[in-house]
Amino acid sequence: MSVAREGALRRRLATVLAGVAALAGVAACGSAESSTSAELRARRAALAHVARALLASREAVAREGAQARIAWPLIDRGIPRPPQQPAHRRRTRVTKAQLRLEAAERKRRSAELARRDAQTRQAVDAAAAAAAKLPAQLVSHPEELTGAGSPIAGVYELAAGLIANGSAQVAAAISPPPSASPAARAFQRANVNTYIVSFYDGNFDMALLGKKLQLAYEHLGGARAFRAKLTPEQVTEIAAAYSPAAEQLRPHPWHGLVGD
Repeated sequence: MSVAREGALRRRLATVLAGVAALAGVAACGSAESSTSAELRARRAALAHVARALLASREAVAREGAQARIAWPLIDRGIPRPPQQPAHRRRTRVTKAQLRLEAAERKRRSAELARRDAQTRQAVDAAAAAAAKLPAQLVSHPEELTGAGSPIAGVYELAAGLIANGSAQVAAAISPPPSASPAARAFQRANVNTYIVSFYDGNFDMALLGKKLQLAYEHLGGARAFRAKLTPEQVTEIAAAYSPAAEQLRPHPWHGLVGD
């Protein structure tokens, strides 16, 4: 996916989040009881439908979150740089012992870089593989959703796209395909930080879904209104699966650069 596609995903996410904020404003101004019975039934049905889809996806989301937490500390400051040849310098009065010490230090650093590179490559590949198994779309006909179910499904879709695309692009920057030209490899590495942040953002947004659904459930009447269609126990499971504890990555990508 190109940088332009990444930008389009972010613009769509901003639009959906604006819809969530507007929905919260409506909730603050009036109660669910002010809506007609038909509207309430439609909103509750949509939220229950989205909740069932979130429950069905939680194992894939949990696997992705677990792999992401392994990979993230290895890439939060960028991907490993390829080893560079030491700059040539004129040597004066260098003993053989000093030369041996310098050669041993270069060997140690090279081995450490190789170890770090292999560890990062393995972790990012595993994260990308787990992300690729996330359902790209939460429900089959999102355009038919109404009420809070619609923005929740939209945020899920965009978060899954950011995670899958971001992790795949980071993996490609670390291990470019053999057919990639030097220019393509340079472009991939030059833009890798954008994809690293996308990987973080997708998991961050996924972590918000549990609380959003929980608030919508309460606003639309809770257990008494939904009955067996969506139980408090199911809502609690969703809130735990799509929570900062389960999905948000730490440290923040800007940790230490600006005030947290």
